[in-house]
Amino acid sequence: MKGYLRKRGNKWSFTIDIGINPATGKRLQKTVSGFKTKKEAQAACSEMQQAINSQTFVEESVKLFKDFAMKWLEDYSEYSKVSSVRVRKQELNRVLKYLAYVKLKDINGLTYQNVLNELKNKGYSYNSILGTHTTARMIFKKAMENEIIKKNPQNSQKFLAE
Repeated sequence: MKGYLRKRGNKWSFTIDIGINPATGKRLQKTVSGFKTKKEAQAACSEMQQAINSQTFVEESVKLFKDFAMKWLEDYSEYSKVSSVRVRKQELNRVLKYLAYVKLKDINGLTYQNVLNELKNKGYSYNSILGTHTTARMIFKKAMENEIIKKNPQNSQKFLAE
């Protein structure tokens, strides 16, 4: 392991090399802290080292949902029909009412399910919610492809129970 463990106050942290910056040639490091014991820090460090070695490590971004979603819509509009873009924009606006200022990495299955439940409670039809769900799925899929998030929050929820 290229890195080290350190005790800060009564918590443990570790710093680990996660790669090389291609622009500068200097090493990139990641520090993770807040572990109660040294063993917890070592376990998390070794788990991260395995992810780095297997090239599955993703450094999650702190982008807000609205920033990424608006960029996605801009890109989507370049290769889609005007009517499709209009519908996606309308569906995106429904989600933005709830998730606009939430960091993409902080959106989990429960948060997303609550958005769908809230839309259902506000009287939106099943097809409207399904369309909104599809648009959100496209956004989360693109965020995973761009390695902005590790997991798609839609994978851990059940959509709608009728």
